[in-house]
Amino acid sequence: MTLNSLKSLKGEYIFYKDGIEVARSTNIVTNNGKEQIINYLSRQNSEYGSRIVLGCGSSTPLATDEFVGFEMFPTPVQFKTVDYTQTPTQIVFRTTLPSTFKGVVYESGLSTVGGVNMSVLNDINDNPEIFASFDPDYEPWELSTGVSVHSNDLEGTPRLRVGDSGLEFIVPSSSTKQSTWYNATPLGYLISSDKIKIAFHVSGSVPNSLGVKMAVDSLNYFQYTIPAASVALGYNIVTINVAQLSRVGDPNIENTQELTITVSSGASASTVTMDAMRFDQYSSVDKAILVSRSILTTPLVVEGGVPFDIEYRLGFDI
Repeated sequence: MTLNSLKSLKGEYIFYKDGIEVARSTNIVTNNGKEQIINYLSRQNSEYGSRIVLGCGSSTPLATDEFVGFEMFPTPVQFKTVDYTQTPTQIVFRTTLPSTFKGVVYESGLSTVGGVNMSVLNDINDNPEIFASFDPDYEPWELSTGVSVHSNDLEGTPRLRVGDSGLEFIVPSSSTKQSTWYNATPLGYLISSDKIKIAFHVSGSVPNSLGVKMAVDSLNYFQYTIPAASVALGYNIVTINVAQLSRVGDPNIENTQELTITVSSGASASTVTMDAMRFDQYSSVDKAILVSRSILTTPLVVEGGVPFDIEYRLGFDI
């Protein structure tokens, strides 16, 4: 079995809504994934596929990927078997999403155990790696004039991808709007090699800037400004290296108590709808290892309340 051959490993995700197949998506097996499988076969580790993760990123999968583009939700593999009727023989991983999960799925992945404790996950807001979902039912945002709650239309044309709501900033030309979430859930311990990812939607015109401030108190905080050059109309996922954050005072990021979002428009009005903010701990020795990643040809809207099953079939060309 030549695991380093492009033809030796073939994987495909299959999605079922209420028992009916609604989507298929082929994958790339990552370099780390191949190594994990080899180590499993040589008994150097005990597993190589324990979670199926769903994301809203749409960047092209690479063999060097360590995370999906923007992970929304991991769910444990509940069933694993071998299908000898297929050519090549396939290992089948299967899971069922909790009925409370809502979102628009653009990508999926298989990973080892690690990171999030999945026994407490029922929906996106239970995921501690999601620092903010901009959902007012979970996060009491300060809503000033021009800042309101956006209900994501999952049954129509959703603007957002993570959950069923977001925070909308309607900013007139040459203006600034700001909103703060006080008593925010503290971030996990992060170091300079870790990354923060921010997902949001832009319409009207590209804003002049989007500011993010993570404060312990008024004298100690981190901040970062996303310039217009890093933003486009439509859906955006901006990745910030922790080392890029500006530091004021002597804050510890894991003690963050307040998150503030500030949107400044240029010569034309902008509408920015915040979707989610998460962190990826590249530095953690306990992180999950991404074995496979796939981008769906057509995004999959999951409205919740209906049984939703996912299969990952990995074929070994022996």
